Amino acid sequence: MIEIQENSLKHLWKMRPSEISGYARQYYSTTLDGDEITIDFNFPRQMARIMLTIAAEHGRQYIAVIKSGTILKETDVSARCPMDLTSRISRFRQFFLFIPDDTVLSVIGGNYGIPARPLPVRYRRKIIYFPSAPKLELGKKLRILLQRRRKRELEERSFFEKAVHRLKSEAFDFSLGGVLALSYFQHLISIAEFAGLIGFLGIASGAVDWLWRHRSPFLPRILVMLGASAWAVHHQVQYRMWSLFL
Repeated sequence: MIEIQENSLKHLWKMRPSEISGYARQYYSTTLDGDEITIDFNFPRQMARIMLTIAAEHGRQYIAVIKSGTILKETDVSARCPMDLTSRISRFRQFFLFIPDDTVLSVIGGNYGIPARPLPVRYRRKIIYFPSAPKLELGKKLRILLQRRRKRELEERSFFEKAVHRLKSEAFDFSLGGVLALSYFQHLISIAEFAGLIGFLGIASGAVDWLWRHRSPFLPRILVMLGASAWAVHHQVQYRMWSLFL
């Protein structure tokens, strides 16, 4: 358990326009353990939509919709089924005290143990920061930090900047394939080695796109590299067939 002072928590919540139809604004924050909390809010309709993403559960998402203190819907998004979310959301109940909009608390209406109104400051000087959140392994924490950094970078870039960044990474991947091709034509590696290396590079580059760069793999690059590998395998088979007659 970690005790955190109030002045280090009061700026954790940020606000932006909601992208969910029917809601006007969104409050969002990320915990030290990588859990993400977003609250989409509609003041005239007195509705709040809480979405919780648990890092320790490999990004599993849960959504609760509340109107004027009444829970309308609770869903496990990953399993696509209704679920009582009390055990999931209640662990963050003290964290909700620092939402910079008291109306949100009144709409939630005391559900999940979240106070319906802000407590006096003297009761909030020290809070337990996510006491039931499981500890993450170092590798998982590093992956979460990289995902958050990547997401933040993409949000801050324009379309042109994103295109230039993508072009740089694609040029790097193609240059590796070019080095292998040049090595083969300069007789530095055999045709069998070229086939294996270029094929592995095509699959590995797609995996890097998916796992490290957090984007969809560039299929034309992968197909070109696998095609080159297939071409090399075909020629190697032809050479061996012709060698039978020599």
